[in-house]
Amino acid sequence: MKTSIKNAKTFIILSIIAGLCFSACKGPGSAAPDAEKTGALSGHAYFRDSDSHAGINITLEKTDGLYSQAVLSAARNLAGGAGAARAVAENTTTGVDGSYSFPAIAPGIYTVYASSPNSMEKAVAVNVQVEAGRAVTAGDLNLTPAGSVSGRISLDNAATGNYGFLVCVAGTSYLAVTADNGSFTISDIPAGSGYLIIIIKGNYTDLWADTPVTVKGGETTALSPDPRPVTSAETSGTGGLVWKGEMAAAPAYPQTNWAYYNTVEKTSYIWNGTKWDTLAAQGGPGDKGDPGEDASSGEIIEAVKQAIEQAKATAGANDGSEPEKAFTVGFAGTGLDLDDENAMRAVFNGVKDLYVHLDLSGASGNAYHFYPLSMYIGKWNILSVTLGDSVEVIEDGANDEFTGAFYGFYFLNTISAPGVKKIGQNAFNGCFSLESVNLPAAESINWYAFSGCRSLESVNMPAVESMEGSVFFGCQSLESVSFPVLKSIEWGTFQDCDSLTSITIAANCMFLNMTLAPGNFDDYYNTTAGKAAGVYTYNGTSWSWGPMP
Repeated sequence: MKTSIKNAKTFIILSIIAGLCFSACKGPGSAAPDAEKTGALSGHAYFRDSDSHAGINITLEKTDGLYSQAVLSAARNLAGGAGAARAVAENTTTGVDGSYSFPAIAPGIYTVYASSPNSMEKAVAVNVQVEAGRAVTAGDLNLTPAGSVSGRISLDNAATGNYGFLVCVAGTSYLAVTADNGSFTISDIPAGSGYLIIIIKGNYTDLWADTPVTVKGGETTALSPDPRPVTSAETSGTGGLVWKGEMAAAPAYPQTNWAYYNTVEKTSYIWNGTKWDTLAAQGGPGDKGDPGEDASSGEIIEAVKQAIEQAKATAGANDGSEPEKAFTVGFAGTGLDLDDENAMRAVFNGVKDLYVHLDLSGASGNAYHFYPLSMYIGKWNILSVTLGDSVEVIEDGANDEFTGAFYGFYFLNTISAPGVKKIGQNAFNGCFSLESVNLPAAESINWYAFSGCRSLESVNMPAVESMEGSVFFGCQSLESVSFPVLKSIEWGTFQDCDSLTSITIAANCMFLNMTLAPGNFDDYYNTTAGKAAGVYTYNGTSWSWGPMP
């Protein structure tokens, strides 16, 4: 009997020990997750136009399908290097190919955020539903990589006193102003190549260098030379006055050629670089003169100003603060005449600092002029220009300065002038953003008319009969041109037009021997094709001929 009881006790003790061992083996610290109770999520996030997509922060939040402001803030914190908020369920980073994965997450609806300190968007998102025991792939998330450009400007090789230079990326709204030591950084520029950097101060405007700049995502491109030298002679230049307006006292920190009207002393002053000189002083009344021939100029200027204000008032949300919010300004019924320099000055001053489409089709006059350089500041943000049918000439510019009728139109994207027959020298020289030209009646094009229009893609000028030299010099984006009635062409017309692959041209075109088009086009036209009219196509190696369409 004692033996049986002893054996029973032994059995009970062994059973308890075995149970404890079994419980220990099933504990949470040693057991594998139950795959049937979780799901898997994977996807890709990319930097646009980039070879590497590594390091993009992927933030996961379990939601009801609506984007959460809390997790968006957390995603931005991650992009800036801070920790995640408590609302974040998981986070990881992408590989070089942009891939990411969450192998075991609870079922539910999730919002997936991609973010990076080196992108324009900072954070983009997509919703996805995860089910137990299943793997799901989220939609692609795309970010635009961004970088910076930095440099330094030195006025007369000075270490200080270099503040106030405006440095901008041509064709964009990205800009910075130099500090006292001349340094600056332009941030959040979309990664890419072909950027031109412009320096502006008062009436001084110049390219940093002729060589375009490349910006890489997450990197700062240091401009050379360092520093970029600028002289006082250049900034004072011959650009004329920099009018500062009416005020009771002289403006602080004056620059050479600054001028203002002192309302107390009733005198206009100009800064000569050292002191204020008298520009004009109010005198006593003079003898009464003969009546003028035209007393309407002031009325026209006032009508021009009213037209601009009315366009602003009716533009609504399109307030002209950025290119996407540009509005159209027209002058029909105002009496505006393209020959009236004062009225045209009122046009440019009225749209200064606004992104606009300038409709001059209602203005009278048969020529668009090369207006004084002192008027060009208001032209910076004009995105398109439309001229009326009566305008037959775009005037020659100043050859020695390579400035033409549209000098200073850095953001000009399109030009439409259906009646223009003659395009003057340097007319659009340096219009870096110009993409489209519609001049269907143009018959002649003068020297350098479109030189340096690096963005020019489309040209509609079917009536052109003669072109002088270097008309399209440096138009790197120009792919095709059509001049079916062209009779003569001069030297260097297509020099550095690296993308040009199609030329439609008339037979027996004179002087076509030094256009410098790619692939020795001149030799092919003159010799192989026998100066035949037709469409000439370049495949990157050689030219071929086809009949006129």
